[in-house]
Amino acid sequence: MAVKKRKNIWYVIYRDENGKQLWKAVGPYKTDAQLLDAEIKANKKKGNPLTIQEKNAPLEDIADSFLDRNIQPRTKAKYKHDLALFTTYCKKQGIETIASITYETVENFLKTQKEHNFAVGTINNRLDAITYLLNYAVRIGKLKENPVKGKKRDKAFRKLPNPFRPEEVNKILKYSGWMHDIIYVTLSTGLRRGEIEAMEAKWINPGNYSINVQRTKTFSPKNHEERSIYVSARCMDILKKYIDKKGSIFLSPTGKPLNHTWRYFKSTLNKAELNGNFHDLRHTYAVNFLQSGGNISSLQQQLGHKDIQTTSIYLRVMHDDHIIKSAENLPY
Repeated sequence: MAVKKRKNIWYVIYRDENGKQLWKAVGPYKTDAQLLDAEIKANKKKGNPLTIQEKNAPLEDIADSFLDRNIQPRTKAKYKHDLALFTTYCKKQGIETIASITYETVENFLKTQKEHNFAVGTINNRLDAITYLLNYAVRIGKLKENPVKGKKRDKAFRKLPNPFRPEEVNKILKYSGWMHDIIYVTLSTGLRRGEIEAMEAKWINPGNYSINVQRTKTFSPKNHEERSIYVSARCMDILKKYIDKKGSIFLSPTGKPLNHTWRYFKSTLNKAELNGNFHDLRHTYAVNFLQSGGNISSLQQQLGHKDIQTTSIYLRVMHDDHIIKSAENLPY
């Protein structure tokens, strides 16, 4: 028995009771494959059948195993909270094993969340956590299939992005203090907060003016997709200052890796007497990119959006802004 990687997917290789070699696709994480491999070996020593289906796997054990992986701290905290609510609900329903969860189990849990008047976005996030847990159970051989595979999230009213205007950007940079480079790079690249916090020197490519967003020991890109982002010469000049640093290049004032960037940025906004949040810097980049002549497909690549419909919302922002400016310029 062994684990092997092929085209970014890890497999467990083992033989069944008849000696036939089998390959079980696990997923993008080596640790998941090693976990399943170790379990198959343990079953063999006990004289149990070499099966990768375990119908009696406790739900809480699978949830703990799911959380005990290389997940970003903020994401792990959210998953832990949402899954604790779900497992508590399942216990009350007498559901204690992962294989006992059905589509109706999840649907009824979500109904209770709606009855408690949780926002649609919050309920969707809880559905995501449950879906990822069940996908994980399939990957490590605890489920044959995810009972909620393909279940769509509820549609929520989506507010338009609120980018900063040029005069507001100038005020933010004026009061940015030690965060100047962090804010400037975010405005110039549209990187997500987690990507800014995780950025390492090896991401920086001065030769072709690009940043390669890639996995690190403590960070995995959204959707597990690495990408290249092209930056301006001015932005690259700033990044070159950090080219020899080890680990995360942007640190807090105490010299520790950034963790609460949004809180530090809120302080900057207060000094500038502005409202908003750190993610609005990403929105600002996107709108400026389009206003400067960039096309929507290129913006999708830069932002790392899986679906171009997500990117298209910035066209709405530009459209509404154009209407406002046109109305202000009317001769009457």
